[in-house]
Amino acid sequence: MLGLSALTWFVIIVAGYALLLLILPREYMWIPFVAVVVAMAILAYHIVPDETDDLYRYYGMLDIMRERGKAGLDYIVNLNWYNWQTYITFRYYFYFLSFFPNNHYLAAVTIFIVYGLMFLVMYKAARRYQVSKGYVLLGTLFFLSTYWFYDTASGIRNGLAFAVVIACAYYHLAEKRNITLCLFGYVAACLLHSSPILPVALVVLTLLTMKFNSKFINVIMILGLAAGGAFIQMIAAKSHSEFISSIAEKSVDHSADSGMSTNTGFLVNIVTLVIVLIVIWYFSVYYDRDKATDPMYRFYRYSSTTAFFMIGCLFSSLIFLRFARWILPIMGAVLFMVGMQKQADFVKKQPPNFIYTGEKKMVLRVRTQGAMLLVYFAYICVHFLYACVGSSLIWMHF
Repeated sequence: MLGLSALTWFVIIVAGYALLLLILPREYMWIPFVAVVVAMAILAYHIVPDETDDLYRYYGMLDIMRERGKAGLDYIVNLNWYNWQTYITFRYYFYFLSFFPNNHYLAAVTIFIVYGLMFLVMYKAARRYQVSKGYVLLGTLFFLSTYWFYDTASGIRNGLAFAVVIACAYYHLAEKRNITLCLFGYVAACLLHSSPILPVALVVLTLLTMKFNSKFINVIMILGLAAGGAFIQMIAAKSHSEFISSIAEKSVDHSADSGMSTNTGFLVNIVTLVIVLIVIWYFSVYYDRDKATDPMYRFYRYSSTTAFFMIGCLFSSLIFLRFARWILPIMGAVLFMVGMQKQADFVKKQPPNFIYTGEKKMVLRVRTQGAMLLVYFAYICVHFLYACVGSSLIWMHF
């Protein structure tokens, strides 16, 4: 495209977004948000998939439906490719996209939906808490640098399903709006791929344990994966449901891996989890103090529960990677943006000598604010560099 590589365009888009956000007043931040979503969709449109990509095989399925219409859809369903007899959303999403003039719209529309939902969540959080532009910039850059663009564009299902779940979780827990639509979104995501059943289950668990001590729940999350896998196998053995059988099959394949992966990509995702855990700990005092009045505490609890669940997934590399690639980026962004603004608002209300006389844990946060900002910004830079030289982005081409 214009003689530049796909990776170069990715860097240009992120840099252009940052510059546009810096130039425009905060009340117009929706403009760079919309611009980056559209630009990422255009980039995805021009991607040429490799033969090993899921996207390449999906093109063949779209060609069948585009040529044969409903008969082509019935043909694929009868053969049960990609478990289409079970995953109804997957089936009709592809059928809908077969009406587009070419296959490139599959990746473009998917990226538009995914990035649109994620930036909508960040926009709603930033507007709700009047987050300053600097914190918005850092939070959104954390998302852009750690979110796995090419895996979403080439794999379609996982990224799309997780995006729907996390957007519904935010609206359900933090906004307390459109609950019926959120419930529909949870179901639709689970009928797109089996993996979203876990983040949906964590939403339910969060709601059921809101009155319990969060530290106790976090310990349970670390220890709960093996028991969960055994429970799924027991249910599958007594059930004739193809959906449950599909989940159980993946549980057998991936939840009992022989050991933790040590490849660079996996280790980078572990560091991302560590950064998000630091964000959760650092801002916990501000979310906890507002838990009786601020529904964002519910999203904070969901994020905390999810992060500690991921610690229990360290020996289940595929489950861990899915959460790291498609959930941690948005959680790390939203909790940081809102947390920094909560801290700023808290400090404004304190007396001049607060730094000497205030509550120890609150003073500690204020004194270490510079270190927190430095660690967060440094990781954005490091991960963005890694994304450009070592992540799946290096496979992206026109």
